[in-house]
Amino acid sequence: MLEVNKSMNLTAIRDPDEAWQRHIEDSLALLPVIDSYRSSSSSSSSGKVGNSISSSSSNSGSSSTSSSGSSRVRHTGRRAADDDSAEKPAPAQQQQQQLRVIDVGTGAGLPGMVLAVARPHWKVTLLDSLRKRCDFLQATADMLGLDNVTVVWARAEEGGRKAELRDAYDLAVARAVAELRVLSELCLPFVRPGGLWVAAKGAHPQEEVAAAKPALAKLGGKLQAVELVESWAPEGQRTAVVVAKTGSTPAKYPRAPGTPSKKPL
Repeated sequence: MLEVNKSMNLTAIRDPDEAWQRHIEDSLALLPVIDSYRSSSSSSSSGKVGNSISSSSSNSGSSSTSSSGSSRVRHTGRRAADDDSAEKPAPAQQQQQQLRVIDVGTGAGLPGMVLAVARPHWKVTLLDSLRKRCDFLQATADMLGLDNVTVVWARAEEGGRKAELRDAYDLAVARAVAELRVLSELCLPFVRPGGLWVAAKGAHPQEEVAAAKPALAKLGGKLQAVELVESWAPEGQRTAVVVAKTGSTPAKYPRAPGTPSKKPL
């Protein structure tokens, strides 16, 4: 990535150590959240992890329940390993289950390419709107010998209407693409009912999450939690917004290219 970045704009980060922390570690930090909620959904329980924050809570350390009726989420102020109520890591056989994943607006392959390396039994689709980036992603997958990666050149609004992509994935991920109102329309059409969407966000996404609840309801999604992850930025600890796909997305979504960002739901 850094080598190609010398001639093509993939990332503003040039330092290898910073790139490892900001890109690779940030991407890997999503795995415990993904594994925990897959385990919860497979056992028909509500998703809960020890380090959750609600979209309306402060850093008070108290329990709370979201006003929309979604699963309870907590901000304990402690690491999951120190919380007796925290869910244990997913068993090895559960982690080995094949998962169909799409990274919407993958850019330089973050987090999708990293997840494909870390979970070689997952089938990962990398979707991006720029042909040059897609060429880079395909060349990288070929160089790494990743036969579990598929690269799709398309805008999310167009890809979400393709029969072979719509409702086709167990999990959608997105990182630093757009605000949640916009992302929900771009990501949820790809997820099958019963699947998950996990969006990597910054330290304080509560207002953004609250604003996105009407969009989630329209698109067949339900907020599960805002999870603290093992990744930090200058503004604080990063988070992952977890959304369950509880129903089908209406056929009129996603709207025409550019409309979701211009007129968010």
